[in-house]
Amino acid sequence: NDHSYNRGLDQSGNVVSGIDDRATFHGGDFAGLTQKLDYLQDLGVNTVWITPIVENIEDYFKCDGYDNQHNSGYHGYWASDFTKLNKHLGTEEEFSALINAMHARGMKLMVDVVLNHSGYGVEDAFNNTFIPGKNMLRDTTTTVKGDDKKDSLSGLPDFVTEDREVSDMLVEWQTEWVEKYDIDYYRVDTVKHADDTTWKAFKNELTKVNPEFKMIGEYAGSGYATHAGQLGTGQMDSILDFDFNDKALDFVGGNLSGIESFMEARNTGINNTATVGSFLGSHDEDGLMFRMVNERGFSEDKAYDLMKVAATFQITAKGQPVIYYGEELGQTGANNWPIQANRYDMDWANANDNNEMLVHYKKLFFLLNQSKCVYQSHQTLLHKPVPLVNQMLQVRYLLH
Repeated sequence: NDHSYNRGLDQSGNVVSGIDDRATFHGGDFAGLTQKLDYLQDLGVNTVWITPIVENIEDYFKCDGYDNQHNSGYHGYWASDFTKLNKHLGTEEEFSALINAMHARGMKLMVDVVLNHSGYGVEDAFNNTFIPGKNMLRDTTTTVKGDDKKDSLSGLPDFVTEDREVSDMLVEWQTEWVEKYDIDYYRVDTVKHADDTTWKAFKNELTKVNPEFKMIGEYAGSGYATHAGQLGTGQMDSILDFDFNDKALDFVGGNLSGIESFMEARNTGINNTATVGSFLGSHDEDGLMFRMVNERGFSEDKAYDLMKVAATFQITAKGQPVIYYGEELGQTGANNWPIQANRYDMDWANANDNNEMLVHYKKLFFLLNQSKCVYQSHQTLLHKPVPLVNQMLQVRYLLH
């Protein structure tokens, strides 16, 4: 699927040469993910978090100062139409087939969603169109420079979410996907940049469709004690824990006393209705092994071994472990825009039982799936059982 819809081809259908395509589409899609469900089930995860599924802008942008480097909306965060499925990911039939195949295995699908912004250059599509006489996207009259909620993020067109007509339209579009398809959960992007009323309305509408529907929010910089009121208030059911990967880095470096006090407070601060998703790396951050080498000076071999320790720390901690794709194979990379080495292709050639890292992850997930309670992985807490909260063992797949 690398060149479907003429992606990466010239007008004659030939592959375009001289372009570094690392930050463009690489062909990942619904059908391909469906084919890999055996691998995911064998790994032991029960929830798969995928890229936003809506139509994105088609533009390829040249990155000034980087020879032949281009960027595109392959990641799904530059929407052009919230009512259409992204054709690069597949058809409606293929999306339904993926969901049905996952549910047949007892697995859940989490879809990434964005309500804060659109893709670049689509102002005409949203202004004075869906809501006659009203601009859904900010202009100079609705922008407050430097404000988290009322200013643009990375220059992206920003929705006027404090306007109830605008936020209601965005909520309606994203709720319709749950009405149409049996999506289980949403991962909500840029929670920090829209108002609480929007998130409460979003949660209300989704639970009308499915009372068991859950959302995990990405509130940049948040943690169990710094979630800005998103938990326990009718908004997010969980948030991504931005503290955790730093603590994991400290843990593998031997700072056990500092980790103990943090984990004790964290265990007290979350429960089965207000929890956190722990991650070691993501599409927006350096991989943990990369950080071990470049921030702490470990050799690559030592970092590989310590990644197993970090994974044990993560998967046995209270909350929801979120595995970034490829971590379980020993892959890592820098969050170095515009190359984005942390958004690598999955190394399927090493996805076998000869891979020590993969075998380690499988053992950890087997332990977690077989146990009603798990134990903290640091020395002084080994004897204390910690109830598993919302047993959501996620793997995050960027359909690249």
